Amino acid sequence: MKLEVNIEKKYFFILLGVMIILGISVGVYAVLGTTPNPGHAISELQKCSEGETLKIIGGVWSCGGSFGTWEDKTSVASGGAVQGPVLTDGFVYAYGNGGHCGGGIYGYTDSSTNPSVIRSTGGSGYIDVGGGGTIEMAVKKGNYWKVTSSGCLGIYNVYWIPFG
Repeated sequence: MKLEVNIEKKYFFILLGVMIILGISVGVYAVLGTTPNPGHAISELQKCSEGETLKIIGGVWSCGGSFGTWEDKTSVASGGAVQGPVLTDGFVYAYGNGGHCGGGIYGYTDSSTNPSVIRSTGGSGYIDVGGGGTIEMAVKKGNYWKVTSSGCLGIYNVYWIPFG
């Protein structure tokens, strides 16, 4: 079987030229065509400073470092008032003012609305130096915490520092 095609030279070169132009057009469009939308411009994204971490706290995006700001909780946490649930992991620091007798300071934290697990204790048998012991206690996100005292331990100061 033999197939013969008879095309004049001028028509052959016209057809070849059209095919080359189409090929170049497809190539240029593939390289320089429209760019897909990535969703957001860089200027719309949350930016954190060096050393900060982007995170969600209470449903809000924010930047933060390792620790937040110290919060004085003395007026709301003295006397064993329960705090929480906390929005982030953090630490409680508390110290007491002693007298001429023994006393202790206790830190409780767990997932209960009235925490009963002692995580930290401080104090001594006989205090004559104005100090009544200190405690430091880690508290997990979502947990509750409280600080109590025993004996004749005087007024104590309570501080909270959130992680992040």
